Amino acid sequence: KIYIKNFRSIAEIEFDATAISQIAENSGGSVRDALSSTDQLIALGAGQISSESVSTLLGLSKPKLISELMQHILNSERESALELISEMHSKGIALKKVLSQIMASIHNHLKEILQGESQHPNPKDQKELLHYFYQIAVVGMRDFDFNPSDLIAMNMTICACWILIKTQQQL
Repeated sequence: KIYIKNFRSIAEIEFDATAISQIAENSGGSVRDALSSTDQLIALGAGQISSESVSTLLGLSKPKLISELMQHILNSERESALELISEMHSKGIALKKVLSQIMASIHNHLKEILQGESQHPNPKDQKELLHYFYQIAVVGMRDFDFNPSDLIAMNMTICACWILIKTQQQL
């Protein structure tokens, strides 16, 4: 992130904070990859880089969609979640990256809970559930390439989360 921020100052490019984070996360620590993405984004964005342009170029889902999907999953709104996943898939959004974004969202939410900054009315109830969701997502990510399609891989990962919710409700 530091390199990207410095590049922004030198090149006099307008970035938003989310865009910098998205570029840094997607580059996996490679400065060369981050600068390559930044070059492409500058060409696309006429001197400014937004999180929306980063999402488009890198095949990421918009943070709002990830948040909406997480709510559908946590509330066991199966039809809405599966429909949203299918819609993302049909728009060419990489579902493996969506799963990665969900994992990052879970991580951030757990961090907020542990730091006492959660807006959720019952954060302690969610802490354990989110931890298990993260573990399910790790397995889903590992097994992604072994599934017949990305859509099936994503749906099966989300279904595993719902099985966990149902099991916990029965206890």
